[in-house]
Parts: sequence; C-alpha cells; structure tokens
Amino acid sequence: MQRINSKDMSITIEFQNDTRKDITCQVYSVYANQKPVPLVGEISLKRREPVTLDISQVHIDYMTSANTSITRMCQNIDYL
Repeated sequence: MQRINSKDMSITIEFQNDTRKDITCQVYSVYANQKPVPLVGEISLKRREPVTLDISQVHIDYMTSANTSITRMCQNIDYL
C-alpha cells in the first residue's frame, strides 16, 4: 500500500466573499494572493472580492500530523 507523504502535497484554497458585507478573516501560515502571511494574520475582503490561499508546507505538515480539519484555516470571520 502506498502512503501519502505531506512533502508531496500542495493545498490551494480559492475563497470568495459572497456576503453582502466586507469581512476580515484570520489566517494562519499561508500565502494570500502570493504574499506570505507568517504565523497569524488578517486579510480584509470587500464584497465579492476573492483571495487565493496557498497553504505553507509547515502548516500542511501540521495538519497531516495532527489530523486537523482544513476548515480551521479560515475559522474566525468578522463581518464589518
């Protein structure tokens, strides 16, 4: 049986604010639109604004070792 190695993974999330309000989203260890966000950062999205989140290798390793849900990547959303 072949095992999946986290070093062979890349995870990209296309996220779009489809609410009627601007939002602020807290993200962890990602590249947001190709800009690095080390540790914890916030991104603001206007109504209908998209963002591409590329998950860092460190975070991929953490998620696979801790069996963490991908939905935690953008868990704290504040509506402005």
